[in-house]
Amino acid sequence: MALSLTAYLITAQLDNLEQAFKERGKAIAQEVAAASFYGIFSGDIESLSLNLKPIVKRKDILSIIVNDAQGKLLLSIGKHTENNIDVANHNFTKSSFFFTSVQTNFRIANVADYPDQLQSTQDDIAPAIIGSIVVELDKTGLVVQQRNSIITSLIISITGLILTALIAVFLSQKITRPLSKLTQAVIRMKHGDFSATVPEISTGELRSLEEGVNAMARTLKFNQEILQQQVDRATSDLTQTMEALEIQNVELDLARKRALKASQAKSEFLANMSHEIRTPMNGVIGFSTLLMKTRLTPEQQELAETIQKSATGLLSIINTILDFSKLEYGKQEPEYAPVDIRSCFEEPIMLLAPAAHEKKLELVLLIYSDVPTTLIGDETRIRQILVNLVGNAIKFTHQGEIIVRVMIEDETDTSCRLQFSVTDTGIGICEHIQKDLFTSFQQGTKETIKTYGGTGLGLSISKKLAESMKGEISVDSVEGKGSCFRVILNLPKCPETVGSLADTALKSRKCTLIDQHPMSQLALSHSLENLGMSVSRIAWEQLGSRVAIDQDLLVIGFSADEITSGLAKDRIAHLQNMIVPNKLLILLSSSDATLHKTMQELSQAPCIQKPVALTALKRTLVQIFTNPASLPAVPEYRSSEAPSFSGRRFIVADDNKINLQLISNILSTSGAEIVEAENGVEVINAYRQQRPDLIIIDVHMPVMDGKEATRQIRELEHGEIHTPIIALSADVIPEHRDALISAGVDIYLTKPVDDNKLWQAIDSLINISHSSSLTTELPLASDENETNSMGALAIHDMQEALRITGGREELADEMFRKFMDDLPQQVALLEQHQADSDWDSLGEVAHRLHGACAVCGVPALKAAVYNLERSAQQREPDDIAAYMRSVGTCCIQLYALDISRNQTRQFSAE
Repeated sequence: MALSLTAYLITAQLDNLEQAFKERGKAIAQEVAAASFYGIFSGDIESLSLNLKPIVKRKDILSIIVNDAQGKLLLSIGKHTENNIDVANHNFTKSSFFFTSVQTNFRIANVADYPDQLQSTQDDIAPAIIGSIVVELDKTGLVVQQRNSIITSLIISITGLILTALIAVFLSQKITRPLSKLTQAVIRMKHGDFSATVPEISTGELRSLEEGVNAMARTLKFNQEILQQQVDRATSDLTQTMEALEIQNVELDLARKRALKASQAKSEFLANMSHEIRTPMNGVIGFSTLLMKTRLTPEQQELAETIQKSATGLLSIINTILDFSKLEYGKQEPEYAPVDIRSCFEEPIMLLAPAAHEKKLELVLLIYSDVPTTLIGDETRIRQILVNLVGNAIKFTHQGEIIVRVMIEDETDTSCRLQFSVTDTGIGICEHIQKDLFTSFQQGTKETIKTYGGTGLGLSISKKLAESMKGEISVDSVEGKGSCFRVILNLPKCPETVGSLADTALKSRKCTLIDQHPMSQLALSHSLENLGMSVSRIAWEQLGSRVAIDQDLLVIGFSADEITSGLAKDRIAHLQNMIVPNKLLILLSSSDATLHKTMQELSQAPCIQKPVALTALKRTLVQIFTNPASLPAVPEYRSSEAPSFSGRRFIVADDNKINLQLISNILSTSGAEIVEAENGVEVINAYRQQRPDLIIIDVHMPVMDGKEATRQIRELEHGEIHTPIIALSADVIPEHRDALISAGVDIYLTKPVDDNKLWQAIDSLINISHSSSLTTELPLASDENETNSMGALAIHDMQEALRITGGREELADEMFRKFMDDLPQQVALLEQHQADSDWDSLGEVAHRLHGACAVCGVPALKAAVYNLERSAQQREPDDIAAYMRSVGTCCIQLYALDISRNQTRQFSAE
């Protein structure tokens, strides 16, 4: 700013000097013009020169030039006397020219003869120019003055700057330096150096600021020291705590390992105990079954049935414990197949009905009309959940009713959300116990445990079974009023189309239904309508009306209360005096055979129990309308007949002589030759000597167990004819079963063995052709029951497919064709999810594919997909890659089989 001000002052000063110089030049030029007037006007040059000489002698005037009106030079005097002035090339830094004109108002008048005729007057005459003056002034003085002005201004400015600098230095010593020290001290304190202090040398407000900063530094330092002590103390405590936690972690880790070992030992113990118990149970149940097939007196038959029922009850307890063990072990495997929904729910209800009737409870099964007839699921597990829930309802209900409802909660084109609920009017469950109700060994209050007993595993098993099928279970209960358990399962639809259950003898028949229990009446009404009948529900008071008389059939249901009070007998007796339909059916909420016989004799009409299976109801109604003279007879017991395997040779191996004798006796009824062995060595020797058609071998045997014997037999085959091997064991641990399958076992059955399952397994293995060979690139399967390269599981088991579809070959072929059409897309999804490492989606696709395999008779692919699903759940990339290769191999074999079948059909058609 000082420099700008100095420049402005210098410029103004120079402009003033320049302006003064110009004014002087103009004044001198006017002076010269006045002095030159006479000489120019008179033309007297000498006089003109004398007048101008005093003026030109002035030191700053360099020359004076006088010209007449025509520009002719009259006089030039001075230092520069050039006649012509070259303004363009003149150096104006040394001198300047000033021009002016010489004028006069005097004119010579023209005298005319007539003066009054003059055109203008004297006042109108303008001044006349008679000459011009040029004055050249020297600018040396001006330049000197300008230089002096600049120097003076600069000196003043520099002096001002110096004084300003001195003042600034002085102020910095007093203000800026203390502030800088304060800033440095604050920065040091900011970085944790609280020892920084400021010299207290200033005065006034700066002194107060310095004292405040020093006080703050001392306070911060003191607080830091206290904080550091606290941190050190806390660090010491934390170190001790960390050491204690580390010790605890080590102890917890050891405890966890001990717990895992204990859990494994428990599972092994349960498996071993089940094996030890199942082995004698196998003999008890098996021989009691054989005994009942012989001719017995009624007393002996009753004793044999008691033995079998007791053994079956004990086996049920063992199965419950094993189910819990398997579920806790995480190895309960759902097996998907078409499920007849009605039989799946009706049969368990029929089995549990006697227990409900014994407690005078009304047991009702209500299957809604929109529920599909057939779905794909694990029927065994669904039944197990239902039996657990209904069994608990019967156990904890003393009066009232138990309602089982089956309905559709949601539905798509390919699947549905099935819900079934069990509602009772029992003791209920208090709210604080409900949250832990599905926990293992949870049985409610101590009083409940003492009164009702039990293991506390039923609901836990039910929950795990539901979750294993991608479902859920929940409960709503009010203490003292009852409970409602709901199970929701997502089940695929079955492509099978089921025909109507209606019979020609029942269609368009009119039926009157009387049942005082509303839900029982509704369930019976639905059943009768499903059979094609037209149902009218009325009360007892309407029985004699025209509406009831015009009907073809009267169906009456009696509750347990009506039976106990004798009201049922009274009402049946009164029917004899009333006009009612000729045909009558009585349903009793009782399983007492004596009561049924009494009521049947009293009413002269068929008497059956309720709830009643739809097939039994249909059979009874058809008999009423087609053969009304005879009453339904008690169904006769028919034992299963053994298939014929005459000419076959079976090796049977078991170290338990009772079980060995049992299996031998069962198999001998088929006409096969039986070779017995008590250990694996004897099995191998018999195999070498006699080359059997089938080997049934126990797993746990002395000298050599079943697994090692199976492995050696597979080595002895050397790719020759495959010998089917069935393993029998009471061991249910999945890893042991998988190890046996890997060793070469074809089918694994658990003890005690059911005759029908054993015959079915033998039949499926004996009738499979094992002579075809497979190439490594594209297998050319020549038989639909061709086995895969491992020789353990069939590529396509047609007999299994027929068993699933109830012997309907067209349905089995249709399901297999749809399965093959969809298989490439499913495999592509598996490969995509594997490439993306999306194990959850991979597991879901594998789960769906496993369900489809279960209903199409492709056991090899089913096993591979199941292993893939389990590996996806465990997120093991190496195992997933291995099982993906297994799935790919099975798919190639299925593609080859499908191509072979299509070519065969095309050739046959041609």
